Amino acid sequence: MFKAMRIHNFRTFRSLRVERIEKVNLITGKNGAGKTAFLEALFLNAGATNTNICIALQNFRGSSAFAPSDDSIFRNLFHHLSVAHPIELIAEWESREARSRTNRTLSIEPLTATAPKVMQSATTELVTGLRFSFRGAGVKGSSKIQWTDVPALTTSTLEPPGHARMLPELPVRTLPSTRGEIALPHYSNFERPAVQGSLFTDQPRMKRLNAESPPSTATVNAIFVLARYYSISAQLHQQLVDALKQKTIEKILSVARIVDDRVVNIVPLSEGGISEIYIDIGEPRLIPLPLMGAGFFNALNIAAATLSVSGGVALIDEIEDGIHYLAFPALARALLRIISETNTQVFVTTHSDEMIEAFAEAAESLKFSNIAALHFKRSQPGSGERGSDAAGDGIIRVRRFAVDDIRAAREVNLELR
Repeated sequence: MFKAMRIHNFRTFRSLRVERIEKVNLITGKNGAGKTAFLEALFLNAGATNTNICIALQNFRGSSAFAPSDDSIFRNLFHHLSVAHPIELIAEWESREARSRTNRTLSIEPLTATAPKVMQSATTELVTGLRFSFRGAGVKGSSKIQWTDVPALTTSTLEPPGHARMLPELPVRTLPSTRGEIALPHYSNFERPAVQGSLFTDQPRMKRLNAESPPSTATVNAIFVLARYYSISAQLHQQLVDALKQKTIEKILSVARIVDDRVVNIVPLSEGGISEIYIDIGEPRLIPLPLMGAGFFNALNIAAATLSVSGGVALIDEIEDGIHYLAFPALARALLRIISETNTQVFVTTHSDEMIEAFAEAAESLKFSNIAALHFKRSQPGSGERGSDAAGDGIIRVRRFAVDDIRAAREVNLELR
């Protein structure tokens, strides 16, 4: 279980330290305070040497197509987009079995190359990949994700069995997963060679994005849960099938019924090689999941994902999205019961006062003490606060509230959202 986290040079964080992390953590703060970035840092650390996760993070933020000439897939991970310093993600981890604490350290370094600017004599530094170095839990390892040249531009290379001919400037498209298990096409796209004057001097070269994900005993069973992320429906389908096999589907149904009390059953089917999820609401025909609405999908996804990482870590972004506030108390109680039964650690981002209050009340009624609110706040630029970033965008600090403090803060109208 994560107990503390130090982050350096990652996303919006130049430097951040979070202490006294609990089993359930409500991540609050204004837009741009770093709530989602904090979940991403935890996800990367949990993956150890799994470089696929950096692709997954881009997918989560809406990017699924990448080209060798655009290094944003890698550069976007670094603070202020500067690759002058490596990313350091250092977690204090408590083993449930041994009740001992160790450090999990992930360092991410850029792999760079000099690239010509088209039609100009100048060159620019291009980030062509990343090197992951991990140590902790008695394990040391490293891996890389990088664009590389396909050795020869031959007909057999261009046309793998069952694949159509690749066209110039066609970017890689990835198939999303919230488990860091990304399907990368074997071939990506052509890269134009160096330019002399205004003429190309060579044939285009095909590039391949190689992502290493070596097996590691240091990997933590973690999942990233996003509201309205319909493109992971195949993954949700498998989670529901697993719940049926393990006879835990009733726990998921109980959460689904909080949002829509008409639900009789959840039916994951596979027809013609296509996986679909249907909902039985007592009508003559089953209802396809997308027709049940965004809030229903979000609740179903949260419950299934949390159950799927029993004993691991669930990272839930914008838990309240699409769900009516009157359902929050019952949803919080149901999730705390699942978390207690599965021994899963959960991090939840929220902008909702009602959701914070719902979790505080549920924790009190269920005598669940391992819960805290972590409020992220960015200082105002030019405030003179010690440690401000050189760029003047302020620093981010985290204030922790235990469950009793959450109720007290609400009574004096202290802003936690």
